[in-house]
Amino acid sequence: MNYSSQMEPAHSGRRKCLVRLFESLEVFREEFRKNISNGGIFIASEDDFEMRELVDVILELAWSSERVPLEGEVVRLVKAESRDSGGAPGVAVQFVATPAGVHDRLIEIADLALTTEHPREASDPVRRPAPAREATRKLEDSSVRSPACSCGREVGDSSEEGTESTGTPATASSVPSAKHMRNPDAITGPIATLGMANLVQMFSSCADRGLLTLDNGNQHGTVGFASGSLVHARLGRASGVKALARLFSWNDGEFEFIDDIDDACTQVAAVPIYGAVMEAMTQLDELSRLDLRDWGSHERVELDLESMFDTSDDLEKLQNTILSSVAEGWNRIGDLLDRLADFDAEIYSALDGLRERGLLRINTL
Repeated sequence: MNYSSQMEPAHSGRRKCLVRLFESLEVFREEFRKNISNGGIFIASEDDFEMRELVDVILELAWSSERVPLEGEVVRLVKAESRDSGGAPGVAVQFVATPAGVHDRLIEIADLALTTEHPREASDPVRRPAPAREATRKLEDSSVRSPACSCGREVGDSSEEGTESTGTPATASSVPSAKHMRNPDAITGPIATLGMANLVQMFSSCADRGLLTLDNGNQHGTVGFASGSLVHARLGRASGVKALARLFSWNDGEFEFIDDIDDACTQVAAVPIYGAVMEAMTQLDELSRLDLRDWGSHERVELDLESMFDTSDDLEKLQNTILSSVAEGWNRIGDLLDRLADFDAEIYSALDGLRERGLLRINTL
């Protein structure tokens, strides 16, 4: 599996060092697209680590003898027991404070892989994001529409109570997008060219601040950043990293980027881009592991009043919140997903738990 983990002297003299060996350009390219460009990497290892432990990471490129050093933080532990299910023990590491020069070098290596193994025609999109405007203007042109308000709050915002929402569980709120005059200074293109996570990473690393406007069918979202932090994300009634996680499920649609953002759009609490991207990807992964066949966004749930009287006090906080919300009339799955600040995967898990205990059931009428 082209994994290599070993203990080496860390830069600080104390931190553990993990080495990930890449034996070919193609393997590195795939890992860059899936994980490295999103601010993290998984490294197989049987050593013991602690959550949030700081480690040194070295990406070893076998074909060139180059070693790229990075610093990271352990954000997930996979124990040796995972062998029983065919997995490899190891750690997921989120990169921290990646120097600009190292980040640019990783992009250069990934672009070299694309050029060497799949030579581009002159008309193909350029994937190297430095400088951002020159590179991404070569992306395929499209008819992306920009919102009248730069943060998108006046465009089909379904924040009113009782607004119907359709769509997949990962993007429970569907927001109609109005037609607008296109910004002549914007960078536009299809989301599928790079993927949502790569777009956010690329633009945030090449511009100090900016706003991504996103359209996918009748859904409309926005992502804003400033000084390396996520300061705005919105999709329907969802906001923050929760909205970002839903947007990361998009494989199609169009984007528009402008290198500025209205201060009125920014959120009170800024989140570092790497952390926001990693959390969004984690939530998307958690969602993919759940069986959601019974939890369509249009389905409604009802309380089992008889069982409610026999309920003990050991319910989780989120489960109590869901029960209170349903009792208040918020019984539609899509509305619960949008109303509660918790991530979608957490809400679905809480719903499953309530149904298993007989406190909640799907209304079949």
